[in-house]
Amino acid sequence: MHRRTTRAAAATSALLVSTGLLAACSMDSGSSSDLVQDAQAQTTVTVAPSTPVSSVQANYDALPTAADGTVTIEGIADELTAFERAKFNSSGTDTFVQRSTTSADTAYAKLCSGDIDIADTYTAMTNAQIKACQANGLDVVQFEVAADALVVAIKNETDVGGDCLSMSQLAEIYRAGSPITEWSQVGDGFYDTPLEAIGAPYGDDRFTWFAQTVLGTDNPAKVTFRSDYVSFDTDKKTRLEVVGNTSDETLAAEVRTYQRQVQQYTTYIRSQRGVVADARSEVRKAAKEVAKGVRTGRDAATQKSDRQRLSTAKKKLAREVRKLDRLLAEQASLTKSYAKSKAAAKRVEALTGRVAYLGYSYYQVFENELRPFEITEDGTENCVFPSAVTITDGQYPLSRPYLLTTTQRSLDRDEVQEFLLYYLDNALKDVTSNKSNTGLSVQNRLVTVTSDQIKEQRGWVTGRLDPTYLEADGTTSTASASDTASAGASASASATATTSSGS
Repeated sequence: MHRRTTRAAAATSALLVSTGLLAACSMDSGSSSDLVQDAQAQTTVTVAPSTPVSSVQANYDALPTAADGTVTIEGIADELTAFERAKFNSSGTDTFVQRSTTSADTAYAKLCSGDIDIADTYTAMTNAQIKACQANGLDVVQFEVAADALVVAIKNETDVGGDCLSMSQLAEIYRAGSPITEWSQVGDGFYDTPLEAIGAPYGDDRFTWFAQTVLGTDNPAKVTFRSDYVSFDTDKKTRLEVVGNTSDETLAAEVRTYQRQVQQYTTYIRSQRGVVADARSEVRKAAKEVAKGVRTGRDAATQKSDRQRLSTAKKKLAREVRKLDRLLAEQASLTKSYAKSKAAAKRVEALTGRVAYLGYSYYQVFENELRPFEITEDGTENCVFPSAVTITDGQYPLSRPYLLTTTQRSLDRDEVQEFLLYYLDNALKDVTSNKSNTGLSVQNRLVTVTSDQIKEQRGWVTGRLDPTYLEADGTTSTASASDTASAGASASASATATTSSGS
């Protein structure tokens, strides 16, 4: 495998070279003449007894040695690396990857002390953490294997008067003690629409992520959020609370139809009641004629006709009563449906002001149902829409990268190279395969990074490209640039020459 010189090793080499050159110059001058020898007798070369380079080298030499055949990882409790670790360990490799969960700060501290090979985090290293690694002679290399984001959304085809929220407005909506009950309180231009804040439950990663990013709370609790905050344990339940369900949408769309049908049946029933009343009247009349015929002794033929009239009247009455009963039953059913559709319409109308945060990948599946807000950092007017591009490049404020951070010292290990190549090759499947079930981001519902970015990072591992090192000032440098700068600085700082002339 390709091996690279670490910053500490390069600096130490520069120190030795610079000291040797000074000594060589002294020896060459001494052989020229006695006068020069006398002058050189009064010339001293002083090497600082304790320089930064010697301290860094001592720290580097004291770092623990990693066990052969293992890769040690520590970091946040994300499923992505745990998923890749399990697959890698069962792939038939001789390398075993160990992983334990801890905070990002602890993981970075252990990385800089040489106790682990890789820190698995969402957050980038701070300047102090980078300097801590550099103080031990460790150059830091950071890989981004995927990204994720939270989307703040309302129901699609609804409007609350605005499409963009600042981070402070978002915090004001969700924070404990928030006085906001209507969207008009959020800012100018928003409507007088009731507002309901929805999200993930306490203990959920999305809950913690949102609270830390938006509310600025490192260790959030239920009381971190407003008292009427509504939580659901899945993105699906959260979505349905925001957009409603299909049956509600269908029922709400039928309100006018049911209303018209109920009114029509009211007319039908009124008419049918008249028909039934007429039929009853005919039955009464026919019954009187039958009774009269018997009483007055009408002839047999007339009495038979009277009885036939009564029978026909009764049959018609029964028939019309059944028809009325059927109309009444149908009207009752329509009335119930009408009531349900009105209730559904009210529920759909109430959805207008509901806002929730969900995972970006889940939002993508149901983007036709949800209307996401653009988000802007405080103090700027750059409203950023959540997309794969704005998430992976960090423009979108509610995005986070999935980072694997290592050091050049660990990257020089065959075991670390093997695992990182396995990891990156799976990430590459996301953007090179047409199959929807391959690739680590696809399988874990994350946002893929670009193929160029993955290939570049892969080149760092194989040695085809010099890796980019993190610098404490927020910049980055390539291996050759950082080693050269380190060597030059060390050489100039490690040795000083003072010359004095004798009489």
